[in-house]
Amino acid sequence: MSWIFHLRQKWLRPTISASAVRETPAQTGGEPGMILSFESPPAFAHMPPSGRYGAIKILGTDEGWIRYGVLDMLWPEPPTIEQAAARQFWRRLAFDDTGGNRLAYSFGAAYWPGKAAPNLSVVGTRKVTRPESACLGDMTSIASLFMAARAGEREWLWRHERALFLTAWRQDEATGSPRTTTGNLAIKRLDDLLREDPFPQWSDGLVSMPPATFVTMARAAIRKTCLDLKALGPRRTQSQTAHVLRQCIDRFNAAHARDGIIETEERAAIMAVVAQIATSAGHADLAEAADTWREW
Repeated sequence: MSWIFHLRQKWLRPTISASAVRETPAQTGGEPGMILSFESPPAFAHMPPSGRYGAIKILGTDEGWIRYGVLDMLWPEPPTIEQAAARQFWRRLAFDDTGGNRLAYSFGAAYWPGKAAPNLSVVGTRKVTRPESACLGDMTSIASLFMAARAGEREWLWRHERALFLTAWRQDEATGSPRTTTGNLAIKRLDDLLREDPFPQWSDGLVSMPPATFVTMARAAIRKTCLDLKALGPRRTQSQTAHVLRQCIDRFNAAHARDGIIETEERAAIMAVVAQIATSAGHADLAEAADTWREW
C-alpha cells in the first residue's frame, strides 16, 4: 500500500494559496517537471479577468534561480495533468508573427513566485523533456509568475482575438504608460548612434543619475543593439529588426526585475533611445511595439 500512498501524495496535492507558496517556495519551485496552474490575469490592467486558466512547468533550479516556461494553451478551467503535459511553451508572436523565443523565464528561488497569479495550484509532475530543456537557451527575462502569466494571456489574444488585443493595447497606452512617439526624431544613422552617448543625462555628477552599474549596463545594451542591427545590413527586415529590439528590451526587463531601478524618468529616457534606434533602422513603427514588450 505504500506505493499507493506515494502516488496520492505526488499527484493529488491540494491547491496552494499564493501566500502559502511564498512561505514555502521549495514546494512549488524546487522540483523539475512540476506543473502549476493558475487563473490567467488580464492581458492589460484595465481589462476584466478572462476566466481562462493557464499553466507553467518548472524546468529546474540552479544558483538560486528557478527556471520555468509558460505552457501554450489557456483552458476554461484548471487543466488536468494530461492536458498540461501535452503542451509546449508559448512562442512569442505578438507584433512579430515570424516567431520569437519561447516564454521561458527565471526568478529568484528565495522570492518565488513573486507576485503570484490567482488560484495557483499544483497539477502534477512530468519529466522535463529534451525540447523543453532546450528552451533554457531562450531565457532572456526575469519575471514573476504574474508577469509570465500575463504574457501568456497576451499571446493567446494575439492569436485568437487580435482586434481585441490591439484595441486594449491602444487603450492601455492612452490611459496608462507614456506613449513613445517618433514624429520629431532627427534622421540619424546607426553609426551616428554608436558614436554618441545614448544617455548623456546620466553623466557623472548629476544628482539624479541612476546607479553606475545600471548606467553601464544600459549603455552596453544600446550599443549591442546598434551593432546587431548594423550587422544585419541595410536590407534588414521588420521582423529581424523587431527581434533585435526585443532582445534589447528584455535586457532592461531583466535589470528591472533584479533591481527595480526603472522609474518614470529612466523609462522615458530608455524608450526615447529605442524609438531613435527603430527610426534609424528604418522601422520607426516598431517603437510602439517595443512599449508592449517592457515590464516596467
